[in-house]
Amino acid sequence: MREMRDNPGAIEKYRSAMGRVYNYFPHVRRGTHYVRALDQKTGETLYRRHFYGGVAGDLRAARMMRELKPQYPSARWEYGKVQGLPEDVYDHAIPVDAMEQVINAAVARTGADDKAQGALRTLLHQSVSDVLKTRGWMRHAIKRKDVPGFETEDIERILWEHKSGLYGWLSKMDAARGFIDALYEIDATSQPRLYGYAARYVQDMLRNSDRVDQLVQDVKSLMFLKYLAGNLKTAR
Repeated sequence: MREMRDNPGAIEKYRSAMGRVYNYFPHVRRGTHYVRALDQKTGETLYRRHFYGGVAGDLRAARMMRELKPQYPSARWEYGKVQGLPEDVYDHAIPVDAMEQVINAAVARTGADDKAQGALRTLLHQSVSDVLKTRGWMRHAIKRKDVPGFETEDIERILWEHKSGLYGWLSKMDAARGFIDALYEIDATSQPRLYGYAARYVQDMLRNSDRVDQLVQDVKSLMFLKYLAGNLKTAR
């Protein structure tokens, strides 16, 4: 971001790379549970906030809904757990060509006219794409409505996670090509154990980190600070 101030064209290039979204800023929601306000008539989401549940999750949800009710007096409130697909679904995903055939077969069975089938096919493609994007940084490419309730504090952390996630996603794309070339060089018939180890290693390197991985990373950082940065002997 500091480099952008010294480069007049960098900001325009960054905006265009975000899918033609003017002045894009990442909207982030963190937590395992959610509260949301729904329009009584249309069912449209008016407000949604995420938070970490835990033992006092019910009490926190009740307090949030009570505090927010004056802003949405006629809304219907919901409280639940954030649902997502398990990592296994992504690691062993249906091939794209097979997914295309499944969508086409499902649309054809509706018996609708060609125009309606085309609209439904487009909708299904977009929905499947959005589900796959939710796994990692590409969730920022999902076209969503500007629903209130996203994080508005700790802006530095939001920007840091957004930019580091982008660079991680780009480097992961490059690494995936290299991993494929490396696996191609291993003969699974003559070296099954080596191939199995290499395949598992590739899966571990390319998968998204979960909350356990993030916790371990934080612990490693604390240990590093304690035994290196906090060691007085390092100053000599």
